[in-house]
Amino acid sequence: MVRLDLIELVGRRWWAVALRGVVAIAFGIMAWAWSDITLGTLITLFGIFTIADGITSIVAAFQRERSSYGFLPLLLTGVVDVLLGVIVVVWPDLSALALMYVIGFWALFTGIMELVTAFQLRRLLPDLASLVWSGAISLIFGILVVIAPGSGAIALVRVIGLFAIVFGVSLVILAFRLRAWAEGR
Repeated sequence: MVRLDLIELVGRRWWAVALRGVVAIAFGIMAWAWSDITLGTLITLFGIFTIADGITSIVAAFQRERSSYGFLPLLLTGVVDVLLGVIVVVWPDLSALALMYVIGFWALFTGIMELVTAFQLRRLLPDLASLVWSGAISLIFGILVVIAPGSGAIALVRVIGLFAIVFGVSLVILAFRLRAWAEGR
């Protein structure tokens, strides 16, 4: 059974969800603004985004009880994000094909963790549509990238940017819903 204090804690930490969304939106805007982006720049931007996203998830995980629902998915997502970001930044000469697989599997993992979290919180928060959409978008994007990674990394820069913007907006909407819920209690 999901405890009500978890929802209260998440509601008080709405800013962490919003920060994660803002970082994703910034990454997406940069990917769109630099349509002639080089693969090296894309790799670096993705690595920085992933590290920032992971740190935000880890901080949010440790701000709740380790036995509570949501702790493990947040912690796992954060650790995987940070490790992936460090690998991408340290070894930027990864091939475009390898990068696309890395991005695809990262999006699949992130989507699964978001859907697991939404499932765990469904009884306590009536409107988790933005988290479900974010998870579904991550899954769809991950599947598309894994199925067709050879389409060219540079051609996918705008798709990656669009994904990041939609993902970020979904998280910001969720953050403000959490804030409103916490203030209304």
